[in-house]
Amino acid sequence: MLVGPRPARPVRNRRVRAKILLVVVVGLAVGVGIALVLGTRGSRNAPPPSGLQGPLHVRGAQLLDAMGRPLQLRGAQIQSYNVARTYRTTDWFSQSAFEAMRSWGMNEVRIPFSGCLVTADPGYVPGLVRIVGRAEAAGLYVVLALFSDRRAGCSFDGVPMPHLDSVEEWRQVASTFRADGEVLFDLFNEPHLPTGAPTAADWQLWKRGGTAVTPSGTKVQLVGLDQLASALRGGGALSQPVVAETLGGGAITDLPSHQLNDANALYSLHTYFGDGRTTPEAWDRLFGDASSTLPVYIGEWAFLPNGMYPAMCKDLHLTTAAAQDLVLEFMSYLDSHRMSYNVWSFTPAHLIVDETRFKPTTLPDPLVCAPSLTTAGMGALYKTHLQARG
Repeated sequence: MLVGPRPARPVRNRRVRAKILLVVVVGLAVGVGIALVLGTRGSRNAPPPSGLQGPLHVRGAQLLDAMGRPLQLRGAQIQSYNVARTYRTTDWFSQSAFEAMRSWGMNEVRIPFSGCLVTADPGYVPGLVRIVGRAEAAGLYVVLALFSDRRAGCSFDGVPMPHLDSVEEWRQVASTFRADGEVLFDLFNEPHLPTGAPTAADWQLWKRGGTAVTPSGTKVQLVGLDQLASALRGGGALSQPVVAETLGGGAITDLPSHQLNDANALYSLHTYFGDGRTTPEAWDRLFGDASSTLPVYIGEWAFLPNGMYPAMCKDLHLTTAAAQDLVLEFMSYLDSHRMSYNVWSFTPAHLIVDETRFKPTTLPDPLVCAPSLTTAGMGALYKTHLQARG
């Protein structure tokens, strides 16, 4: 037997063992990374950091969160991403803006988007994704609303109803947001026909599509809101609610015989207190009575001292005190009926004075109605009301 030092192992063996050790370490690191990602992104059992609990869904006349709890959306709109000449430069969708909305007590933001820019600009939908991400990070549910007018950069034939292009636009948006449980889809902004008060045949066009005639006498093919909802589901957005706005701003009480086939739908109208819409009796007729059987979302409303149309302020013949009472009574009415609502809008000269401090606007005393006003609005009333509700 030889006694003495053990012969040294070949250098090659040490190198092999080092490589094996390196592979094991890297594998463990990758496994831990995957586990962390799955734990933070893949699980929907724990609420997200924002506190949102989607996907939302409709049951009967109620909007419910993912835990089955009734949810009332209370928020505001921010527009400009739907405008062809401003969407690349707007700074109204900052993180601080969304956080200010949440600090007021809002839990929702309605974001209009341009349907034609979805298909015309490859960078448009990624930009929308970034905006939605900021809003959700601040704790806001997001209502994405399709706009297809001239300001949105779309050709317009005089019939503000969904056309064939809208189907593909919604398919693309649905494919992008199919896994996002905190969004809702407003199928078409303010659909109406240039023929006066809606008839039963008009409601069928609204629901199922068909042929309409433009003001110039040309026939045009329309698609119905049922088809848009189907396009969303076909694009992969299977669980998120859709929003269907009434034809011509008509009463939601007219809808029971024209409801969408899609059961996961809210029904919406826009009101700015014109045409006698200033009393609880009028609100009952328009949407209050319907809210006992249908989920109602008032997609736009406001009292606007600087509104573009006299019906928004001047024709109402209100004092400052009367205007304040009207706004407060309307909000209390919506809350008592558990209806969701969205104010127009969280932008300068409307709910806020500026985009830096987000100071709320106030109603002038004495009340003045003029489009040139820049600090007049119901912002302070809205903020106080929301914060009082907690």
